[in-house]
Amino acid sequence: MDRNERPVPTGLPVGVERVLYTAAVDPSFKEALARDRLAAVASRGFELSGSEQALLRMVPDSQLRAAIDGIDFSPENLERRRFLRTLAVTTATVVAADALTACGGDSEPTPTRGIQPDMPPADRDGGISDMMAATGIRPG
Repeated sequence: MDRNERPVPTGLPVGVERVLYTAAVDPSFKEALARDRLAAVASRGFELSGSEQALLRMVPDSQLRAAIDGIDFSPENLERRRFLRTLAVTTATVVAADALTACGGDSEPTPTRGIQPDMPPADRDGGISDMMAATGIRPG
């Protein structure tokens, strides 16, 4: 199995997920894990990060067993997992292609007009508005 493939989603780090998956399919490993977690992990050649090891050490036995027993290997769950993986890859491909075409198009970017002052409204005759006359603003 590929290091990045996640057979059953648990929300845990990949290394811990692999340990749980192995314990779910191998009762002798599950029992070894209950006796001495890190020794059982080392005996199977799992390479866990420091945080994964700490997580495995700190989780209570009851929670560890519940996590292992809660892994669903039914064909429906595995088929749903395959479908979701395919959907995620397809969506990522479409989004990436859209981003690339948006960034690399042949059209020229719209030029900016820079900073422009807010002009007060002119009166109907096009002259100085009453507001400009009343506030002492003179056209330049």
